[in-house]
Amino acid sequence: MNRALVFPLLGPALVVLEVRILTDLAHGTSGVFVAYLVTVLTLPVSVPAGLLDRGLARSLPALLRAPLTAAISTIISVVFVLAVLSAVFPEATSMSSAIDDVIGAGLFLLLPMGVCSLLSNDCNNRRRPVVVRPGYEERTA
Repeated sequence: MNRALVFPLLGPALVVLEVRILTDLAHGTSGVFVAYLVTVLTLPVSVPAGLLDRGLARSLPALLRAPLTAAISTIISVVFVLAVLSAVFPEATSMSSAIDDVIGAGLFLLLPMGVCSLLSNDCNNRRRPVVVRPGYEERTA
């Protein structure tokens, strides 16, 4: 699948699904506002995550790339939310409970960004080496 479509479209949708399930289980009410807020905050994070995944796809296999993309996406989201909070509420970023809440909210991106990384893996379109050794014949099974 195309990374340019998977990360910005499927990433926020998976986060919204995750938040809706957890708010329904925890409170018994629908968390429509929370899901909307998470979508708005997830979209700017999913595009750099897709670019990061595209860069890592050239050097790492999919099973190593997915957790790394998920972890870096979580770090990007925590930094993004802390930057927004410090601009709006300067005293909120000095409280340790606010920082713990932001890190907890950033953990919601672990699973969806890892799933997006695995779904955007292109197994059939492996790049072939540019230079082929003399005497090397490609074997087809």
